[in-house]
Amino acid sequence: SLEPSHVLLALGQSAEVARGSLRLTLGRGNTDEEVDYLLEVLVDLVQRLRQLPSLTTAGS
Repeated sequence: SLEPSHVLLALGQSAEVARGSLRLTLGRGNTDEEVDYLLEVLVDLVQRLRQLPSLTTAGS
């Protein structure tokens, strides 16, 4: 979503932080292998996302 997280806003986070959040959901159905894979790729994925232009500043 392009909207800031209403939960993070309610917790007192800034709109910038709330918009820049990454939500991950894990449940009982997730396997150890899936969690291990996530942990392997998460750092690289976040680094790549941080290199993308901000949607709030794109075109300005």
